[in-house]
Amino acid sequence: MILAYGKFLELTFDFTGKTTRKDYWLASLVNFIIVLLFAAGIDGFARILTEVALPHILDIIFAFAAMIWIMFALLFIIGTILPNVSMSFRRYRDAGVSKWLFIVEAAFLISLLVFVSQWALNGYTTILATLIMVMLLLADVLIKLLPSEREEVAAPQELKS
Repeated sequence: MILAYGKFLELTFDFTGKTTRKDYWLASLVNFIIVLLFAAGIDGFARILTEVALPHILDIIFAFAAMIWIMFALLFIIGTILPNVSMSFRRYRDAGVSKWLFIVEAAFLISLLVFVSQWALNGYTTILATLIMVMLLLADVLIKLLPSEREEVAAPQELKS
């Protein structure tokens, strides 16, 4: 798992190679676990700050620690955008689908931004936005689950005597 994550970070600017299913899903799992840890930390800070009666100075210290934790979470998310995009692009290439089909990934990310912004502004989102986002996510995941495309091996040339 650590080796797959090392490759994930090492190949940040490589849009020409390929990423196997195993490497893709292991790196994705590590990213998911890290994001869960950040979310759990944010939830913990929020609970302490809202539910526990602390002296004023401890309240300030916990609020400052929460802001630093959120900053690290945002830096991680922003810092892994390009490695995630390049890894997804390599996974599409490895699955043997056209690079133009990568528009599915871009459309999913745009629909996710629309979904989150609608929810943040209105407290709800439209059914159409949700449906489009879920369909694009499903298409993206199915493409990434495809087996690796086999390399065509040239037939051995007959030895000439």
